[in-house]
Amino acid sequence: PNKFFHVAARVDTSKAFEYDPKKDPNFCRFTVVDSLGSTMQVVYRKEKIKDMEKVSRLVMSGKYTGDHFECKSIQLKCPSKYKEELDKSKTSSASVKL
Repeated sequence: PNKFFHVAARVDTSKAFEYDPKKDPNFCRFTVVDSLGSTMQVVYRKEKIKDMEKVSRLVMSGKYTGDHFECKSIQLKCPSKYKEELDKSKTSSASVKL
């Protein structure tokens, strides 16, 4: 229960995203799904990061508490960055002659 984890997942856009800045600007509740298809509830007690539900992947740090993941920090992973890196690696590996 006191272990700190890093979790990579994406926001499950088919589930409700709870954020009401007038009620509490430092509370977000949302569902994520990992690469294996497992889902979990996440509570983030900071201001919602703009467009986070549109990003392909989140890397979250926090702890599991009861029925949800208590997230302390979130890093957004942008798909265009990975696509550019993948394209570069394909180009460089394709030009290597064996």
